[in-house]
Order: sequence, then C-alpha cells, then structure tokens
Amino acid sequence: MKYLLKILGKGSLWCIVILIVYLNIRLYYKPSYVTVDSKSINQDVLRQLNYLKLQFSEGLGEKMQERYPEGFVFVHALYGLAWAELIKGLPSQNTLYQDGLKEVEFAQKALFSAYALNNFPTNLGPGYGIFHAGWSNYLLAKQLMAMPEEDRDSSLLVEFKTKSDKIAKAFEEDSSPYLESYRGLAWPADNMVAMASLALHDQLLEPRYDSLKQDWLRNVKELLDPKTGLIPHEVEPQTGKLMEGAKGSSQSLMNSFLIDIDSTFAVEQFNQYKTLFLDYRFGLPGIREYPKGTKGKMDIDSGPILLQIGGSASVVGLRTMATYGATKEAVGLRNSIEAFGVGYNSNQKKQYLFGLEPMADAFIVWAGSLDIENEEKQLGNWRWSFQLLSILIILFCSALIWW
Repeated sequence: MKYLLKILGKGSLWCIVILIVYLNIRLYYKPSYVTVDSKSINQDVLRQLNYLKLQFSEGLGEKMQERYPEGFVFVHALYGLAWAELIKGLPSQNTLYQDGLKEVEFAQKALFSAYALNNFPTNLGPGYGIFHAGWSNYLLAKQLMAMPEEDRDSSLLVEFKTKSDKIAKAFEEDSSPYLESYRGLAWPADNMVAMASLALHDQLLEPRYDSLKQDWLRNVKELLDPKTGLIPHEVEPQTGKLMEGAKGSSQSLMNSFLIDIDSTFAVEQFNQYKTLFLDYRFGLPGIREYPKGTKGKMDIDSGPILLQIGGSASVVGLRTMATYGATKEAVGLRNSIEAFGVGYNSNQKKQYLFGLEPMADAFIVWAGSLDIENEEKQLGNWRWSFQLLSILIILFCSALIWW
C-alpha cells in the first residue's frame, strides 16, 4: 500500500510538471496568417468560425438559449461580427468574402427569427427592447462596413437608417439614458451597443445623431458609479440611478463600444477600468470581475471567477485591450486564454475548453478578431514572471520525485 501511494504521488507530481511545461509552451502561441487579396487573414479566427458554423448546423443557437437568457441572440451576433471583421477590406469577388458575407446574413436573419423574437418583449421600444435593437443594429452596421462601398445594397442602407431612427427616437423620448432590455430591467452595456450603432450610422451615412449622442453622454457622465467613476453595471430604468456598481464583465464590453461614440471619454473610462480591473495572477494578466479591494460571487454575466479574475471579463478584455492599443496586455490575455482554454485545432476547425462551452468560443473569436499582428512584434518577454515561478515549481516537483 505504501509503495502504491508513493507511485501515485510521483505520478501526480509528473502531471504537474507536464502541465507547467504545456502552459509555458502555449504562452508562446501566435496565430497563423495568410495573405488573401492583399489582406492579412488570421487563419485561427477562420478555423474558430468554421467550428462555430458546424455547431450552428447542430442547433447551437437553441442550445445556448437554454443556458443563457439572451444566448440565441448573443451567439449569432458575435458570430456575425467576427465574420464581418474578418472579411472587411476584401474585394466582393473574393470567395472568402462571399462565404463570409453569407454567414453575416445568416446571423442577421437569425436575430429576427420567430424563435429569437419570442424571447423578448413585444411592446417595449424600440421594437423588442434595447438589447435586441442594439445588437441587431450594430451587426447591420458592421455588415455594411464590411462591404465595399460601391456594393452596398441600397435596401440594406434604408433598413439601417430606419432602424437607427427608431433607436434614436426611443432615446429622445426617455428621461433616462438607459432604456429597458426587459420590462423594469436596464443595463448600460445594452444601451452602449445601441448608441454605438448610431455612431456607426454617422460614419456610413449622412450624420444625424451627434446632438443626441452629446446629450446622452452628458446624462451618462452624471450617473457614473461614485465609487469607481465608471459606468455602472445595472441601473434603475426610469431614473438611470445605480443599482449595481461597475463590474469587469460589463466594463470590458462597454469599453469596446464606447470608443465608437466618444474617443476622449472612452480613453478616460478605459484608463480607470485598467487601473481598477486589470490584475495579475502568477505573472499573467487577467480582468477582475469586481474592482480591486472588493470581492464578489460569480453570476450569469461574470462566468467563472477564479482568484477574483473573471472569465467573461478577461475574454472580452482581450478585445478591449486591443481596441485601445494596450498590445502587451492584449497578447497576454490572448495567450493565457489559448493556454488555459486549451485551444485545439483539427480539420481546419478550432475550439476551446474541449467544446464544452461554445458561448466561450463565440466570445473568444469576436474578441480575437481584431488584428494585433504588427504591434505584437515589438513586445519583449512579458512571460518572465510566470516562467520563473514555473522553474521553481518544476525544481521542487523534481526534488520530490527523485527523493
């Protein structure tokens, strides 16, 4: 029995050593790129999209709706946005562009399917509440921006203008800057996506919403979380008053969209977010779900929280860091996700977490669709703290194994 326990103990130590070596190798991950019609295409993003495309054929949207209140819309919207990012800049005759545009159209159509709409209120302006209106209109904006200007469908432009006007009217008529996603429930992040879609409208078409945008921003600034100076997580819909303070999951998301609306205010919010939520564990970056100096429990928005580092906050934080040019942090988050998320390639498809959580795959592909290839070349060895700790753990385990 003693001999057996010794074997099991040494086996466990060998597993720890192998895991540490694996993680260190994966932290050197770099996506593979190919040039298609003068555009650099991230092959890993394409493989992730191929994986999700297969999952959609097997009922992914419905499966996600069973797990999350907005799962169907979220997974389709993120999928469509990642495709739009990937094909932007390609000529319309390119095969990848044509295939990608079909997938964006598939995602957009799914958002207005009877199944999707049944999950939202029918009598809440604009349309089906601000969550649905915001994400669907933002996807439509990105779809148009991915298309060469001369190929933009005029009927699609009219549709975008009409939907944008409905969103704008709803904001103008409400006393709070934060419209409801469901009756009696309002989240600033949902409103941020909707207002960002109006900002993109003014880039694509004749500017119409600058005055509305400025009024909205002024009201938002008056209702910041007093403890952090950041936009809160949840508010009282009639007044916009705080119900729950700033959280990493919504901060990562909002900062990714706020820059479309007002770059100056966005940089101010990002810097404060980075100060309060960017943290390090074992030398690797992560985004906290709750501000430094506070703790909290996981919920449907946060995803898993480990040592106060939030799963959702860190994945979306990758996009946030890339958006604001924080390349070192973006690469650190990306490669940590690659290592601890067990990224796996097979048959031109790529998945994470052994395919157990496709919603994570959707967020990872959207978060990673911003290109940081050129900036990454300038980085030094940001992994050194983790490597030093790894060497010490391996030496300790080796000593026990041979003792």
